[in-house]
Amino acid sequence: MECKLKEEKTSSECKLKKNECKIKPLIKKNKIKKIKKVKENTNNNMSCKIEDNECSLVKKNNDENSKLKFSISLYKNLFDEDNGVHELEYKDFKIENNKIFLNNRFFDKNKGFILFYAPWCSHCKDFKKEYEDLAIDYIQFFPFGSVNVENVKGENDKLRAEAQIESVPQLKFINKGGYLENFQSQYSYDDLLYFINMNL
Repeated sequence: MECKLKEEKTSSECKLKKNECKIKPLIKKNKIKKIKKVKENTNNNMSCKIEDNECSLVKKNNDENSKLKFSISLYKNLFDEDNGVHELEYKDFKIENNKIFLNNRFFDKNKGFILFYAPWCSHCKDFKKEYEDLAIDYIQFFPFGSVNVENVKGENDKLRAEAQIESVPQLKFINKGGYLENFQSQYSYDDLLYFINMNL
């Protein structure tokens, strides 16, 4: 199962209907409610500012020290390095001759998995535990990475376009030539484990 992606200027959410994901703008309803709720909990000296898919509360005066009191991320990552998965951004890749190469020190041996996902995608969340379990088990031998396609601040929207990601989750592996290639088998612990053992 996967979620179909559509181009949206704002963040999106996944609505499940008959095993298919419909994408709808998220900022229009849920985030506005959240922003209003946050503003209710602050005094009149605060204002809400949305930039690059992030809502930040700032003081209305121009004192630089008082800005960015806190922020609400609209694209929180699913993974972290504590679980063996490296969150990657556009700067960690390089594109040459329509091929996408890794430009990150953790992926210097022409092997590894890269999972493209969206934080709101239920199928991505379902696959998360298996992906992390494998990453921890093979942390010394086979690197695991992930790309949050909703991370506009990290310019992952550019990477999503370059990699032609139209649905999530989408798993790619680093082939012997050092560039990304689609993983064609099932997204399951056993299938990934077999692939790893064949490519160690």
